[in-house]
Amino acid sequence: MKKPFRWTKTSISEIGEVDDKDKRRLLLWRHNLALIFITFFGVGFCLISSILVTAFSNKSNIYFALLSNLQTVMAFLILILVPMLVINMAIVDILSHKIKKRKLDNENKDE
Repeated sequence: MKKPFRWTKTSISEIGEVDDKDKRRLLLWRHNLALIFITFFGVGFCLISSILVTAFSNKSNIYFALLSNLQTVMAFLILILVPMLVINMAIVDILSHKIKKRKLDNENKDE
């Protein structure tokens, strides 16, 4: 069975049956992550290119350009951190849902 994430050791089949709700949840997170990547990295590319254009058009030092564009640098750091946070939220949401489902299945088997 295909693993939900490459770096996890468990696959969906090891955790339990996959119903339509789980598939929709995975599909929704994939679409959200794709939109976030496109948006944030597109904007991040524009920010980086604006810093480089500023540095080379003024023929100044790159560190001076970074300091003069401190707001742009902070925005770029936020653009890096927000997708990482959303990815972690997606992983925690999907895996915690699977663990809850597995616990419920185990309780039903015990009865």
